[in-house]
Amino acid sequence: MVNLGKSEIMDFVYLLHFDRPISDKHTTQHYIGYASDIVKRLNCHKSGNGARLTEIAKIRNIGFALVRLWHGDRNFERKLKNRKNAPKLCPICSNGQGNFDNEILINLEDIDHE
Repeated sequence: MVNLGKSEIMDFVYLLHFDRPISDKHTTQHYIGYASDIVKRLNCHKSGNGARLTEIAKIRNIGFALVRLWHGDRNFERKLKNRKNAPKLCPICSNGQGNFDNEILINLEDIDHE
C-alpha cells in the first residue's frame, strides 16, 4: 500500500470507474487521467471541479472509484488513452483478469475528502 499523505507528491496516471454509464448516448464508464498531486486531483474530481466527465458524473449523481494507479507521466497517460481499452485495464470490468503488474495499491481512506 502506498501512503498518499500530503507530503508525498509524485506523478501518477490513474483510472476511474463510474458506477454506471454517463448517459444513453455517452456510454463510457472510465476516465484515464494524470496528476502530479493525486490527492488534490481526486478531491477535484469528487467535488465536480476535475475533468468535464467527472463534473457530469457529479451532476448526474453517478459515483466513481479509483481502480488503477500507476507511476507515470503525460506520455504514459496518452499511450493508455490512445489504446481505447480502459475496460480491459479496469479490474471491475475485467473481473480481475487483466494484467495488473506495476499497479500501485492505495487506501482511499488516506485521501482527503475536503
